[in-house]
Amino acid sequence: YGGRVPQPLPTFLVLGAAKSGTTSLAMYLAAHPQVFVASRKEVRFFDRHWDEGLDWYREHFAKAGDAVAVGEASPAYLTNPLVVERVAATLPGVRAVVLLRDPVARAVSAYHFALGLGLETRSLDEAMADELAGREGPFRALYLETGQYAAHLRRWFDALGREAVLVELFDDLEAKPREVFARVCAHLGVDATVVPDNGVTAMKVADVDGVKVSGLLLDAGTVNSPALLQVGDAGPGASHA
Repeated sequence: YGGRVPQPLPTFLVLGAAKSGTTSLAMYLAAHPQVFVASRKEVRFFDRHWDEGLDWYREHFAKAGDAVAVGEASPAYLTNPLVVERVAATLPGVRAVVLLRDPVARAVSAYHFALGLGLETRSLDEAMADELAGREGPFRALYLETGQYAAHLRRWFDALGREAVLVELFDDLEAKPREVFARVCAHLGVDATVVPDNGVTAMKVADVDGVKVSGLLLDAGTVNSPALLQVGDAGPGASHA
């Protein structure tokens, strides 16, 4: 009585993959009247800021009000096994959304993004060869490792339950954003008929992070490969076993 009311914790996380449309999806969700998304891009509590403590994390959702779904998007979460353990222990019942992109196109896009930020100094071939050989580069890029979707998804399915993880495709978000958005909303338990004011219209990956990338990346192939998606039936729109 009279004490401070604890701030909410997320009911959902957008886990990744990096360079797969997660920023656009977070923007769409933030415009939904029943959804609150942390204003800080990539809060990254469960990997980079774990030592800050749970109260620090809660502060990012202090303005959630009566939102039905509360969450954040940190694409680095997808690939980190330690994050999986921490999320499962800290956020019981959390719902997760994963966007997957053709792994080759994703790797090349991530390389150009790092190059544009000045983090990467190697040629594309050198960067990929170094990662394959286990050689360290100027930073921990994980261009190819991030695309090992089967292993990453299996950890999340095992930790949260298959029904708690919705898997969608970057190509579908680009071509049919309203359909994908409706499925995401249904997964999060909010009104799936809402079309936010920001339009949910066809996105352009080059605009996602304010860094111009090569136009050829926009013409990448799909990720509808059985080898990638046959993990607990992780097909597009899949969330139930």
